Amino acid sequence: MKKISTLITIICFSLGISACHSPQPAGHGTHPTADHGAPDPHNLEFSDSLLAEFGIALDTAATGYINTAVELSGKIAIDPGRLAHIRPRFPGIVKKVFKKVGDPVAEDEVLAIVESNESLAPYQIRSQMRGTIIDMHLTPGEAITSEDHDILIADLRAVWAELDVYEKDLSLIKTGQTVLITGETNMPAYSGRIAYISPVIDIRTQTATARVEINNPESRWRPGLFISGTVSVSRGEAAVRIPYSALHKVANETVVFIRDGKLFQAQAVVPGRRDESFVEIVKGLDPGDIFVSNGGFLMKAELEKNTFGDGHAH
Repeated sequence: MKKISTLITIICFSLGISACHSPQPAGHGTHPTADHGAPDPHNLEFSDSLLAEFGIALDTAATGYINTAVELSGKIAIDPGRLAHIRPRFPGIVKKVFKKVGDPVAEDEVLAIVESNESLAPYQIRSQMRGTIIDMHLTPGEAITSEDHDILIADLRAVWAELDVYEKDLSLIKTGQTVLITGETNMPAYSGRIAYISPVIDIRTQTATARVEINNPESRWRPGLFISGTVSVSRGEAAVRIPYSALHKVANETVVFIRDGKLFQAQAVVPGRRDESFVEIVKGLDPGDIFVSNGGFLMKAELEKNTFGDGHAH
């Protein structure tokens, strides 16, 4: 029975809310008489039961804070101070290799043994730091020189987030500001602070670099990973603040659906500052006004139908 009731409600909404009103007494017809005046197509009547049926939520306009933020993009990079370039001391022939790319190593651990005429005896290539081997090209029997065949070891327990800052945003970005770093969708966000802003602009990208140091004990933040950073640059109070979901475009105007008794109207508003979730309303709403915070697209559809079609235009 509940499914039948719900189906009837949806059909009623599709045909227009007014089409489902109870029949008028005989002699009154289906339209208001001249004494009562023509109905205003801009007034929408939604009962409480219909609001609940379609999940239309109401809220009350009130003051609140707007956090102005700048969105940046960038990538994870290795801290150069945690990167070791290890080269053979003498040219020779590789006799043994004990490690490969991806292996963890301890400080002073033996990586390979090289036989060289210059050293007069086989010598060991040792790790200079604790970390992970990220590049290595040594094969037993291979002839090597001291100018090539670098072994790269990186300590990835801490990495850098390097964020690109365009010229238009440079005046807003400061060292010490909090940044929320996000990467892949299944990764938890990381909150850090800007430790450094480059004093020069990259000619190719026309950006400066803002650096955030990230603790990375589980190696989730891999060098080369593309990231986004949200920097909160200011926090101000708005006389009226509402969620983004309450804003709609109707006839090239930004509107909010407000409640006036049993009726709803599309109220033109002037938006101001905004953050990720909320927008300031400079004009059009007052504190205490009841508005549609979610589901207003249904009212927008009904309003446009009343105004432009289905015989309701006036």
